[in-house]
Amino acid sequence: MAVGVMEVAAFAAFAAWILTARNSDTLYQAQNFSFFSSSTTFFAECMKQPGGLISWVASYLTQLLYNPAEGAAALILLWLAAFFVSRKALGVSAVWTGALLVPLFALLTSIVDNGYWLYYIKQQGFWFYATVGYLTAMTMTLIATWGSRLMPDRLRIYYRLAATLATALTYPLFGIYSLMALVYTRCAETAEDLSGGATGRRWRKSVSITTAFTALLALFIPRIAYNHYTEIRLDDIYTVGLPVFAENDMVSSFPQQPIVIMLAAPIVIALIARITPTKGKWQTAVCGVNIGIVALCAYMTWQRDFQDHNYHAEIRMYKAMENQQWDEALAEMDYLPGDPDRQMILTKNIALMNKGEICTKMFAYPNRGSNVRNDFDTLLVRMVQTAAPMIYMHHGRTHFATRWCIENSVEYGYSFNNLKILTQCALVNGESDLARKYLTILKTSMNYRDWAERYWPITENPALIKDYPEFATIRELHGSYESVLDTDTGLCEIYLQKTFSEGMSKDSRLYNDMCLIYAMVTQDIDLFWPRFFQYAEMHKGEDMPLPLQQAAFLYGSLENKVDISQMPFDKEKVADRYQQFQQVTQQYVAQGMNEEAIADMTSQQFGDSFYWFYFFCRNLKSY
Repeated sequence: MAVGVMEVAAFAAFAAWILTARNSDTLYQAQNFSFFSSSTTFFAECMKQPGGLISWVASYLTQLLYNPAEGAAALILLWLAAFFVSRKALGVSAVWTGALLVPLFALLTSIVDNGYWLYYIKQQGFWFYATVGYLTAMTMTLIATWGSRLMPDRLRIYYRLAATLATALTYPLFGIYSLMALVYTRCAETAEDLSGGATGRRWRKSVSITTAFTALLALFIPRIAYNHYTEIRLDDIYTVGLPVFAENDMVSSFPQQPIVIMLAAPIVIALIARITPTKGKWQTAVCGVNIGIVALCAYMTWQRDFQDHNYHAEIRMYKAMENQQWDEALAEMDYLPGDPDRQMILTKNIALMNKGEICTKMFAYPNRGSNVRNDFDTLLVRMVQTAAPMIYMHHGRTHFATRWCIENSVEYGYSFNNLKILTQCALVNGESDLARKYLTILKTSMNYRDWAERYWPITENPALIKDYPEFATIRELHGSYESVLDTDTGLCEIYLQKTFSEGMSKDSRLYNDMCLIYAMVTQDIDLFWPRFFQYAEMHKGEDMPLPLQQAAFLYGSLENKVDISQMPFDKEKVADRYQQFQQVTQQYVAQGMNEEAIADMTSQQFGDSFYWFYFFCRNLKSY
């Protein structure tokens, strides 16, 4: 018994560590991209598929992940409850504790190994769905098996048939977990009978009847129920509730594996644990095997924990952007083990823009970003599904932010993230009635009631938006261009580069600054000069930022289309540094190094200069 307690405690501690110490940002983002409403409309929406009650409960519980420690505690408590219920339901001894923890490790793995699938999961309440479903299936199994043990022999078969029918009829509420409860019950009762010495013709007849009855119900109840649903395919009636990881033409089985293991493990446990000797020398052997099982499961979970640095860093930067915590967003750029991805670079630029430092410090941080994929199944990640709505909004492109929020909501379901962005865009656009609609929905949530109350006064008096500092830069950029919705071909960054680099303003310093910066990013010399001179005009009497000086010096030196001889460049940090850069790079060229190698060798010395960016960050790709 002590061994069982030790194993359970070890699992709880391991789960708490891996959820809170390594994945707290994932848990927060999971609830941010999920949705729950206490309205009857949302409940009815959940019930449109078998397993709808699990969806509704799981969606409610997902809100607890807003505070990752609280959400992790809820998950662990549910897993421990499932453990003790399953032990009673399957009737296995304490020495098989390790085996009973296999489904729990699988549930834990299903949460920490998804990576970028977080943004593409369509199952309502995914993060708690399997946990609630497993606990439900085991509870129904416990009711069936416990009652069977209490029945006299002559009544036992009737109770088993009645319990089987009652379990099967819960299919509309619990979906696949009702079917699994039927399987678990039959396996547990058969193993219990065998371990108790049940044999003979009468027992074989009883087993035949209950097994046949179970099979018929499992086969026909879903088919009968199918006629009352309009949102499931006939092919899916036996697996509804099992998450599908599909995006465009890609279907991945990798993140589905832990759920399959969780569903299958109790069947093996029920059949083996009751008929394997656990007394005398066998007890020590079984205990050793179970400890080995726990160690192996912990190792596999740790191996599958998705710990790509940029993945977690970009989630933290996204949260900081949501909360206008610009220093925290920039701090993430200081601790990169390699190149950031393009989303992180755009978030960094938004932070600098809001701090008024975009022209002075843009190149003080890495700018050679990369595209991202899941490293286990090559899921092609698109920024329009991860952060583009927020990025568009902070660039004043509220129409594009609204468009992608709605498209993503249609494809992947509503989320608190999308509703918040839709609300803010509606307020900036002056659409008070629409904003009031979104805020009314958010008021029914557990965590965003206060958020909704904070913005409600703007819907009654739109002029109050001037008193909300988080809208200042958004409103200025929004008011500096014509509000049209053309096409971005699904490439947020490329669209922003094109539209801003081709724009210019004589009224908004911020807008003109951003146009100049994007002209530098696109490395279009003809677009650079008009915006550079406009910048100088609008910032008379101010020191010219070094990156702008470096760009002007470089372009003037390369093309000689503009006379830069009278421009007051900083000799040491502009002219002399350019000469140093040229000398160093030419030395590496003479040594036969390729461009990539030279970029790596010079990044530490010159990576914060426009010179390095111009020569080694050309033809940037985005996603």
